[in-house]
Amino acid sequence: MTKKQAMKTLDDLGVKVKIGEGGRIVIPARIRPAIGAEIGDTMTLRVHDKSLQITTPKEALRRLQALVREHVPEGVSFVDELIRERREEAADEYAVRIGFIGGPCGYKLREGKVKC
Repeated sequence: MTKKQAMKTLDDLGVKVKIGEGGRIVIPARIRPAIGAEIGDTMTLRVHDKSLQITTPKEALRRLQALVREHVPEGVSFVDELIRERREEAADEYAVRIGFIGGPCGYKLREGKVKC
């Protein structure tokens, strides 16, 4: 059975499991391949609309990447943008510390003389 066929079967039928001692739930062997899980994997559990969602780290990463793609245009490096913004903030903090304040052409001295 392929992963796609397994997911269709599971979506159609669902699987009943019991909560065991200590709140343990066993994920049946036929479901694990359908969600990409293996024995020993660490899973993420989330409650959503009174339902329990179990997610593999790989799937969680895929969802996070998709979310970031919605807000960061194609070809733009999110890391480069953060570094650029931080450098601008650091330059502004430094300018304030040494006696410059924001002005019409960048900074001006606190005494009022414009320095462009």
